[in-house]
Amino acid sequence: MKLDISVEARVELLAARDVYEGERSGLGQEFVDEIEEVIARVVAGPLQFPQVRRSRARRAFGTRFPYQIVFFAFPERIRVIAVAHQKQRPHYWRRRA
Repeated sequence: MKLDISVEARVELLAARDVYEGERSGLGQEFVDEIEEVIARVVAGPLQFPQVRRSRARRAFGTRFPYQIVFFAFPERIRVIAVAHQKQRPHYWRRRA
């Protein structure tokens, strides 16, 4: 399965990493590690994650940080469209669909 991460999602990941790194040295990398683990689970079994209401997008959550991975599952690839905070600006990413 091919993984495709949008430019916007990459920018969000790096911005969140920088915020966490500013809080404590090494915390930003811990955040990135968790996001990478979540994405690996998505690639391994994308249909196990729930669809977002009124959308074909799906989302996967981490356990430690309040972020979700929003993605589309296609037969041959996974398209990540957002690395979104769970409480800030809900559903802002819908315009990316």
